[in-house]
Amino acid sequence: NHSVQEYGSDLSYERLTQLENVMCVAPAAVVNSLSVNAFVGNKASQELVEPAEICSICQCEYENGDTIMSLPCAHGFHHVCGSKWLLNYSKLCPICKLDVVEQHEG
Repeated sequence: NHSVQEYGSDLSYERLTQLENVMCVAPAAVVNSLSVNAFVGNKASQELVEPAEICSICQCEYENGDTIMSLPCAHGFHHVCGSKWLLNYSKLCPICKLDVVEQHEG
């Protein structure tokens, strides 16, 4: 992986095309492979590090029947929120910054 800092101010066309190949979001195959469980009462899954009562992405309380996505780091989010985050914004957990793609491949 190459960062903009690595290239400094030498951002030629060739360097920019190399940056294009840097994956910042998670592929759908990785997102679709993550564990999803129904929220019941005050717990979503035994897999979560610290069962929370709100989604850290949308800041809404979990309700019975909500689907909760568990990342490899054991942080959980609404399935829709977690999927949107990973597919559109970042491949990193929004709480601990664990690289979800690296964990999936490793």
